[in-house]
Amino acid sequence: MRPSPRLVVAGGAAALWLTGCNLLTSLGALPVTFCDTHADCGEGRVCGLDGRCAAPSRDDGGTRARDAGPADAASGDAAVPDDGGAALDAGDAGDAGAGDWHLPGYRLRIPVDVDGTGLAEALTGFPLSLALADQIPPGVDLDDVVFVDDDGQVLGHEIEPYAAGTPVAWVAVDLAAGATTRLWLYGDVDDTPVAHDAPWDEATLAVWHMAGPVDLGDGPGLQEATGVLDDADTFAACTGTAGPPADVPGQTGPGLSFDGIDQNCRASSANAFDVPVGGQRTWTMWMRADEVAPGYLFWKESFCTSWGFRLLGDGQLLVRTAFGNCDDPDADLLQHFSGFSVVDSAWHHFAIVYDGVADTMSLFIDGSFIASATTPSGPDLLNGGQLGFGADFTGNENPGAELDELRIVNAVRSEGWLAAEVAFAQGQDLTWGAPETR
Repeated sequence: MRPSPRLVVAGGAAALWLTGCNLLTSLGALPVTFCDTHADCGEGRVCGLDGRCAAPSRDDGGTRARDAGPADAASGDAAVPDDGGAALDAGDAGDAGAGDWHLPGYRLRIPVDVDGTGLAEALTGFPLSLALADQIPPGVDLDDVVFVDDDGQVLGHEIEPYAAGTPVAWVAVDLAAGATTRLWLYGDVDDTPVAHDAPWDEATLAVWHMAGPVDLGDGPGLQEATGVLDDADTFAACTGTAGPPADVPGQTGPGLSFDGIDQNCRASSANAFDVPVGGQRTWTMWMRADEVAPGYLFWKESFCTSWGFRLLGDGQLLVRTAFGNCDDPDADLLQHFSGFSVVDSAWHHFAIVYDGVADTMSLFIDGSFIASATTPSGPDLLNGGQLGFGADFTGNENPGAELDELRIVNAVRSEGWLAAEVAFAQGQDLTWGAPETR
């Protein structure tokens, strides 16, 4: 509701204060009457989109005037068709209802429907992956793109670097189980793009998109996406006799291909990724391999394992966590095997979920539960060591595989959350509508 204007009419020592929008007919000579609905303006006048009363100036019945509100219906005034919000100013952005043009400064929008019928639970702040290459018309600057929900609220997002592979947007959305959630992509902006946050929730500690490598002055390496920790701790330097791992199309956007000889990437910090006493962690990654070339995929260790994913010589996945004294890690070593080969030229999603409160460690593959075990309640998860991709801590035991989307989360991700990560990354349950322009 527009605030009621206040008009002062001077008359000698007295002043008449008029509030609201229905001015007395004796003041009909006043040049301006403010309004919210047609009924505020009186007979023969309509309430325009600028909130001022005026005589209808168009032969089509005043299609640019405001819609009839409840007062119009009560007074019997005829409703005036709406123009879809074309004349709304930027101050109305975010207040429009479903179907309205939420961001007036943008000339393009595309609806995206997320089918939640397959979700096991509602997901809050879920980083939804959207492949953009075939959806956005040519010439639209991806740096100008913004996402909103169906109520016009701007959503956090990040567009993954796209030097190789399909550009991907990660968008933070709240998804309802058993219902369809609609969001909108807006692009082709007149002026400065609308500001937005990142899509990662507070529990997300680190994300490596495996896009690059980039050279920041000290050689090629991988940048971490969230910025939660210092770049000096999270930047993973990449090496190899034939050069750093090569860009390839990943599961979502670009990924990296490791040659199985000596290519690997290692983060510089020994302590930034330590797990506190009673802590919780979810480690996830994507992998694809055509042939079995065993080695360490995503691992943290120093002479003995802290945690990690390893590809074995028979094509199975091994995940491991260790507790207690590093001099005797096998005494408190927990590990799970996939039970089948994960080397089949397809992308697979792996997750270790560690719960230091419930004392459990579980393995999930492609969003499905594989195995769980009770962790020791006395000793803590081993910390220290180096974080590596594609090698052990010495740079050896290098797998021949493609890796994508490596993440560390300070929380227990549910099976429903992990299953959704897999489904949406594969493009399931997503429907893009036709682009709309104005």
